[in-house]
Amino acid sequence: MQLISETMSNWAAAKRPLANLTKPQLFKYTAAAGDTPEAHWDFSKELIARNAAYLGEEAKVRKAELEFQGQQRRAHQATLNVMHAEELLRDAIAASKPDTSTETAYLERVKAALKTAEMDVDLSSKLLEAKRAKLKDAQSQDSTMSPDEILGHYRSIYLSEWNLAVQKWGQLDLFNAQRYGWNAFLSAAKDTVLADLKEYKRVEGLAVLVGHEKGLTMQAMRSLYHVRIMPSLSDRRMFFNDGDPERGSNVASLKPEQKSRYWSWWRDYNTMTVRFKWEDDSGAAYDERQFRIGQAAPAEEVND
Repeated sequence: MQLISETMSNWAAAKRPLANLTKPQLFKYTAAAGDTPEAHWDFSKELIARNAAYLGEEAKVRKAELEFQGQQRRAHQATLNVMHAEELLRDAIAASKPDTSTETAYLERVKAALKTAEMDVDLSSKLLEAKRAKLKDAQSQDSTMSPDEILGHYRSIYLSEWNLAVQKWGQLDLFNAQRYGWNAFLSAAKDTVLADLKEYKRVEGLAVLVGHEKGLTMQAMRSLYHVRIMPSLSDRRMFFNDGDPERGSNVASLKPEQKSRYWSWWRDYNTMTVRFKWEDDSGAAYDERQFRIGQAAPAEEVND
């Protein structure tokens, strides 16, 4: 956390060629500057710096909230102490104790402590409200930029593109890998895999920009990526003769450790296919004669 704080401080202190722009001017800057990588870099640096300033005010509010809660806890404990002291005094009087000065003095001390605690609660409450007011005011200032403002800017540009990607995802047409079954996955061409990798990174970036990187759709895409897109070609080809899909492979002829890995991967792949309802061009994952989750397939039993 300290490293992040120091990094943000360094950003805020670094050269900022766009620091004097108002928010409307800043949001139009990249288009006005010719939409170049350099313009986007200066724009991003300025967003980070202004966001760091806003987050600094937000952090002060969180700190004030914690202090207020701590004071409330101390006041509550002081109240309990007073109640306990009063009970001790009552018990002493009921027992006809000749000298109750000790209990009386104790009660006075805890009452004084409670009064101080209540004053501290009142003071910390006022400080908290002041911090919250300053944070609210910060959003209207050109020198700061809240996460919601930044998100709103990027959504105005990229949300339609993200929605189109989601639509294509729903139509099983966003990634080539959406149409894969196990055999097609193993023999996929390099260009096909690279196209999926490029498309995934593009869509992942869009999800971050529009605030959907933690949504269910992106989680589903991420699962498909890890299972059907990310594995290297060399890993996929290890079961083929000389690593060449066109030369084919006889699973029964594989070495024991290769055969074990093949079926383990096959089971994991088809399990994910069924659970996420992915497409399977071979149909094996949805054919209980060939595959059932948690059980060895007939083909596996024969070839093992």
